[in-house]
Formats: sequence, C-alpha cells, structure tokens
Amino acid sequence: MGNGIEAHFGVPSNEIVGMAAAEYAPTVIDKVCGGPPPRGVFCLLEVDGSLAGMCGLRFVRAGLAEAKRIYVRPAYRGKRLGELLLQRVQSDAVRKSLM
Repeated sequence: MGNGIEAHFGVPSNEIVGMAAAEYAPTVIDKVCGGPPPRGVFCLLEVDGSLAGMCGLRFVRAGLAEAKRIYVRPAYRGKRLGELLLQRVQSDAVRKSLM
C-alpha cells in the first residue's frame, strides 16, 4: 500500500499522512467503515491490475448502513466504476441486513 501511494504521488506516505501507510490504515478504518467486518466493509476496485477506486460501507444499526468514501481515480473516471462501487455496497448492505 505504501509503495502505491509513493508511486502515485511521488512522495513517501509518511509525508502525506504523517506515518507509514500500514500504520495509518487502522487509524481511519473506523471512520471509513465503522470497524472490520462484519461491522464494516472496505472495497478496493482493480482494473487490469491497477487500483482504480475504493469505497466503504458502515453499518450504523440494524437496517441502516451508510456508503462511505466512494472514490474513483481520475484516470478511470467516465467508465461507470463509481456506479459499480455503489451497487456493490448496496448489495452488501442488503445482504448483511438479511443475515
């Protein structure tokens, strides 16, 4: 993860977020998805082996979930990938509410 950040931005991850990416991710996962599964879901979307987008799903309470941080990298925009990510988190929300 850290190498991808460095390659994309040309700056070490610790200069972007103040710490190594591996240390940073656990500090924000609660904000993005409310915790690890089953309390939350975090999806990364790859296209041809490259990271194209991401999204999170946070379960608020029984029957209520919130899509979080739906993002598609600029090079992949206009390909309906944001719609694909939203459909994925909607599907996950419905499936989890039926459990």
